[in-house]
Order: sequence, then C-alpha cells, then structure tokens
Amino acid sequence: MALETMACNPGLEVTVVPVGLNYFQGHKFRSRVFVDIGEPFVPSKQMVAQYNLVSLSLLQNETRGEREREREEHAERTRTTPPILSHRHVNSTPIHFL
Repeated sequence: MALETMACNPGLEVTVVPVGLNYFQGHKFRSRVFVDIGEPFVPSKQMVAQYNLVSLSLLQNETRGEREREREEHAERTRTTPPILSHRHVNSTPIHFL
C-alpha cells in the first residue's frame, strides 16, 4: 500500500513500520502472541520504480490472461451449444392438409 501511494503521489514520503505477529498456538482462541516491531523506514525511489515495473507487468499479464480465458470460454460454449434449429429444419417433409 505504501509503494502504491508513493507511486501515485511522487512528492509524498510514506513511513513504513514493519510489524510481525507470531502466535504460539494459532489454532487456539486467545493464545499467546509475540509482536515484533521493526525500525520504521521510508521506501527508496528505486523501490517505488521497481514496484511500478512489476505492477505494470502484472496488469499486462492479467489482461492478457483475461483475453485468453474469454477466448477459451467462447470456444467451449460454441463446442457444447447445440445448433439452433429453425422450423424448416425440424421437419423437412411438407405437410399437406386435405
């Protein structure tokens, strides 16, 4: 979130405080927990630039993947959907009334 904020607002510096949570018995309610708080830091401009490259790459892959998934779904629908029959194809012999 900090990198996204800094990428969208180039003049803004966001301070990040790393926090680690370690549960002694995570499967038990109200078990003991160890909270480790690290030294605050401001991400460098290089980190923000790397984030921009990675997020752009992921976005391009995501849209490419969505297009491929849509093509596959369309192909699957056209393979499994029976052709629509018109009244002319249902009964090819003409009916004569007396």
